[in-house]
Amino acid sequence: MRNSSLLINLAKAIGRLVVSYKEVQNLAGYTTLINEMDEVLYDLSNGCYERVMVTQDVSINDKPAGKSNTVKKHSTKGAQIVFSDDIIFEDIPIYSPNGDELISKMNFKIQPGMHLLISGPNGCGKSSLFRILGELWPAKSGKLTKPPVEKVFYIPQRPYLPRGSLRDQVIYPHSIEDVKRRGITDEDLANIMDNVKLSHVVARETDGWNAHNDWADVLSGGEKQRMAMARLIYHKPLYAILDECTSAVSVDVEGHLYTYMKE
Repeated sequence: MRNSSLLINLAKAIGRLVVSYKEVQNLAGYTTLINEMDEVLYDLSNGCYERVMVTQDVSINDKPAGKSNTVKKHSTKGAQIVFSDDIIFEDIPIYSPNGDELISKMNFKIQPGMHLLISGPNGCGKSSLFRILGELWPAKSGKLTKPPVEKVFYIPQRPYLPRGSLRDQVIYPHSIEDVKRRGITDEDLANIMDNVKLSHVVARETDGWNAHNDWADVLSGGEKQRMAMARLIYHKPLYAILDECTSAVSVDVEGHLYTYMKE
């Protein structure tokens, strides 16, 4: 009886080891991603930008312990950055992280209340302007005047939908505590959804605002983009950067959204 009990426990232990192997693999994947993100953030803070397509090994002597010494990046002095309510590009060249020059010198000024449409062929540097404004891409020289990060709201073509309730989709990245602190009620959120023609989404959910779903699968492409516009109305930033954010929305609703935003 003792031997059979030991053998049974041994078999169970081996089974647990086999099952945990997959969990360890998942953990290894997550830790690798976090390590890569940590290295990228360190490089950005030091004005170093990794080359994705063109590789060149260089040695970085001031890399902290635990960081890889073999990297593929180039350094830049960077543009002078000034914080203001205006957005001003003064003699700022636009380079991709690969070092490709898209525009030699960019100059323009936008003030609160102005509306600007940027158009052009693929690869000409439209989205690059936003990345430089958000300090995701390097501004090698010139002077960049921009508002603080909390006054600018970026909406991409494919908005991010976090895990959580329907309410979380509208208030992202705020929490419920932030909503209460601002004095926003579910009725206010319902008015926002009505403005972006999404009131039917709240009505069709059994739990209403507290409904939990995989929203990336539940919502259609146009509904996702209108959800991002609902976030814009909720946050009311000084500037909104809209990067083809209504490409999947019908023309009539698209016209309504832009008219409402301008008003």
